Amino acid sequence: MGKLIFFTACLFFSYKTSASSVDYDCSVKDFTTFSGDDDDLFVKKNLKKRYVLSLRDSEIIITSISDYYAPSTDFLKIYDRNNTYGEVKAMNKYGHYVVMDKDSGDSVYSVLSSIYANSWQLDCKKTVG
Repeated sequence: MGKLIFFTACLFFSYKTSASSVDYDCSVKDFTTFSGDDDDLFVKKNLKKRYVLSLRDSEIIITSISDYYAPSTDFLKIYDRNNTYGEVKAMNKYGHYVVMDKDSGDSVYSVLSSIYANSWQLDCKKTVG
């Protein structure tokens, strides 16, 4: 019986560790777009967005919050962790990329397509909880 309890506890704690995440609240420090359309209003609206980044074991989840656009959630798979510099890089199949400094929270989130590229420089702080 004691072995069963020990085994169950090990499974629980290993699941809890693998499902852990660190969340960041982010404001937009700068925004750049390459689309051939110089739309100042589009840039101003994107500068007012906020993001929540959730750093998990194998992915980064990015949620956008805006007064002008519908909220969206993006799931990006981590493909590189540079422990020397604290950088984590993630992407998805739709041309969305993020490079994040897991210690400072500084991040760049980019969305690329064949006709435009948008990039947000984010100033992120770890949330408590």
